[in-house]
Amino acid sequence: MINTIVLLTKRNKPWLIRVTIIGATICALPVLGLLTTRISPLFVIAAGAGLVIVPAVFLNLQTGLGLILLTATATDWYVSKGITPALILTALLAAAWLAQRMVLRRRLDLVKSPVMTPALSFILVAVISLPWGKAMADPFLRDWPGVELIQLAQLAVLVLSPVALILTANLITTKRHLKMLVYAYIGLTTIGILADFLRLPFRLNLRGLTSTWAVSLLYGQLLFNRKLSKWLRLAFIPVIGVWLYIRFFLGITWKSGWLPVVISMGVITLLRSKKLFLLLLVLLLIWVFVSYDWWQEIWIIEDAESGNRFDKWAFLFRHQSTRGHLLLGTGPFGYALYFMTYFPSNAASTHSNYIDILLQMGVVGCVVLAWLMGAIASVGYKLRATPIEDPFISGFVSSALGGLAAVLLAMALGDWFTPFVLNQGLHGFSWTVNSWIFLGALVAVPFVLNNEQEWAKKP
Repeated sequence: MINTIVLLTKRNKPWLIRVTIIGATICALPVLGLLTTRISPLFVIAAGAGLVIVPAVFLNLQTGLGLILLTATATDWYVSKGITPALILTALLAAAWLAQRMVLRRRLDLVKSPVMTPALSFILVAVISLPWGKAMADPFLRDWPGVELIQLAQLAVLVLSPVALILTANLITTKRHLKMLVYAYIGLTTIGILADFLRLPFRLNLRGLTSTWAVSLLYGQLLFNRKLSKWLRLAFIPVIGVWLYIRFFLGITWKSGWLPVVISMGVITLLRSKKLFLLLLVLLLIWVFVSYDWWQEIWIIEDAESGNRFDKWAFLFRHQSTRGHLLLGTGPFGYALYFMTYFPSNAASTHSNYIDILLQMGVVGCVVLAWLMGAIASVGYKLRATPIEDPFISGFVSSALGGLAAVLLAMALGDWFTPFVLNQGLHGFSWTVNSWIFLGALVAVPFVLNNEQEWAKKP
């Protein structure tokens, strides 16, 4: 059976594919109609959309990446228990990619990048930490009903996040793929921020580090893409201004909303011109000095709203229940059980993604995370050391490096790279998957450049 599918696919029978899709849809419609009378119509609508989306994704996997970003940004709607379309699509895209590799190529060949091994290692450590946390659990730990399902949900987030990076690094093979991903995201987030600014009767999902990536991509093209049209250049400047106005002036007490944006823009500026960076840095320091009292008041307000992070971290490591699980952690969602058992009155969030990973996946998980981020940074550094003739790609590489620096800072401030289901639920995946996808796109750039050079040599 498999050999037949492979043979038909290789012979490129488009009529067979169309007949199969149409036939499957006709057969499924009566079933969907019956299901609407028995279960949630929203779930049935999602399943019906899947009949169209899944074949489309399987036939063009790059489309799947765009759909993940589209659904993550366009809506915060979820099917059930916080399961968002972006989460479902990531799992479906991974399954389709694996099926295509194993059925058509009969091997699972990943791009030869220093990022692949730490990304896979992160997945492995996350999986191992679950039974490890169970085996090493405190015998006096309270048995919370349904906790196994919550732990599996947390594990799904920890696994699918690096899966999104791996998929992007392997699926983005041409400059066209990269441009479509970048400009589609710029367009969608611009619509979202203008809707907020103009108080339009709809809202997009602009949570998490959406502002950081939107501004980074805009600013990178503005500084590096000399082929950017005059009209786009004139349009990008006010859009960046709107982002900064909403995140900085209107949301000043939310540090992780604006500080990562500033850091990213600083890194991108430094990569473009050291003199320009020093000039902006001096002006910023003068402003901070002149308005020091105002900045101190903002810091106090923000610290009061989120609680003192340093006190929380010290409190966590004073207790034996957390200090006794430093190797591989307490497992996905595991430390929340200790909090609710031993100090329920202070069972607060860690407000640090680094502490979160340490408690869930232990020192091993933190080492692997550092390895992963270091490998991504090394790819970007090598790309910057190599002259890139294409101005769009040069701008994207700088944007991604700025975004990487912002992610590293945001994780310490309490924003999420790997969301914690107790804080955000599973739909927090929609707030973070953009970071994994664009860092995966950075990993793909060396192979995009090689492909572009190969095609340029062809007569």
